[in-house]
Order: sequence, then structure tokens, then C-alpha cells
Amino acid sequence: PALRHYGSTIAVETHEEITSFEVLELIEDVGDDVVSAALDTANVTSRGEDPVAAARRLGPAIRQLHAKDCLFLRNEKGLVRNIRPAGDGVLDFSAIAAIVAENSPDALWNVEDHMGEMFIEYKDEAWRAAHPDLQMDEIAALERMADASAQKIASGAITAPDVYEKIPYEMMCIPRIERCAPSWRAEGGELCPARASARSEHGREQDVYRRRGEIADAREQQRRGIRAHVEQWERHRCERRRGMLAYGAARQ
Repeated sequence: PALRHYGSTIAVETHEEITSFEVLELIEDVGDDVVSAALDTANVTSRGEDPVAAARRLGPAIRQLHAKDCLFLRNEKGLVRNIRPAGDGVLDFSAIAAIVAENSPDALWNVEDHMGEMFIEYKDEAWRAAHPDLQMDEIAALERMADASAQKIASGAITAPDVYEKIPYEMMCIPRIERCAPSWRAEGGELCPARASARSEHGREQDVYRRRGEIADAREQQRRGIRAHVEQWERHRCERRRGMLAYGAARQ
């Protein structure tokens, strides 16, 4: 009632603990005038869903989209999902964009990025029982993506997860976002980088050089922040050490 009173809506994200089926059911129960969907392209895979199928299923209910990519590795219980920057994994963003453009042309696109792995244990009976909406044709689509992931890793196009996940995120967060492209938009069924300028070629080049300078400045600020944190920790450690020595001397 409060949302309707103020003319507001809420977009429920397809997070890692809820399926697109459940989000759609919630929208149908409450009303699409106040509840919509925020489709996270990588999160739905953790529940055994194909992002393209999830986009088609939610259709006009999508009001926000989190563009996030991933790889898949096979294991004895099913698949392991490994998060990658948008465009750096195996998800079919062109197909997703075409569906969103047709059904929800005003949807807001966000690039989301983080690291981490999650297990899709569809070979486990208990896991399948907890996912009554599980579609085996969508699992088959994820398995094909796992094959594509293995090919990209074997070719050296991308770093294997066992190496990649050991790198601290704070050391590569800016390069990851840079790889995602800062803004995306659906156009003609394609997922394309939104151009910062429609001016002349020279003007676009100037935009690129300016952005490179902004990224370099941000990286330097990040390095300074890390150095300041380390220096503060070292000072704290030295002060603590001096305090312990003073305490030991006083007891003697």
C-alpha cells in the first residue's frame, strides 16, 4: 500500500538465494505496478538457470539488469561458477540484450563486478529437491558454457580460476571494471559500449585519453590508500611492541 500511495516500485533482484521463477511469482502475487525484477545475469546461474532463458521468462517485468559474467567448471556434483568481468566470461550478452531491448527497453543497465565461486550441485538429489523449478534443458545450456569455459582456459585466453581467485580483488578491481566497459546499452539486439561522445573522431579520441588519465589517477589514489593502510598498521605494530617491552621491563 505504501508503494502504491507514493507511486513507487521495487525491483526484486534474482539474487543467489532466489530464482527467477520465484521473483515472477512474487510479482504476480503482489502486482506488477509495484514490484518488478532486477535480473542479475550471473546470479541466476547459481540456481541452475540459463540467463538467456531467465531474461525471456521475466520479459517485461525486468526494470534493472546487473551485467555480470562468469565461467563454469565441471566437478563431481555438477558445476562451479566463477565470476568474471562482464564480457570476459561465456554468457551470451547479445542474446540477453536483444530480449531486454524488446521487452523492457527502458530497463536500467548496471555493470556489477566482484569475485568468488559458487557451486551448482544439480547432480545431488537434495540440491535438486530444493529446486522444484529446475529445468534440465537450462542445465544442459550451462554445461555447454562449461565446455566453452574449458576451451577458453586451455587456449590461454583467460586465467584459470585456481590462479585467478588467489589475486586480491583490491589489486585488480579498477582493471576489471575497465574491462567491463563503464556503461552498456542494448541497441539493435547487440550489447554495445555506450559512447561518451557523438562528436568528431578527434573528440572521441580526446574522451579516451581523458578517461585513461582518470583511471591512472584512480589507480594512484588506490595505491596511496593501500600504502597508508600498511604504514598505519606498521605504526600500530611498533607501538604495541614498545608497550610490551616497557611492560616487561617494569615487571623486572
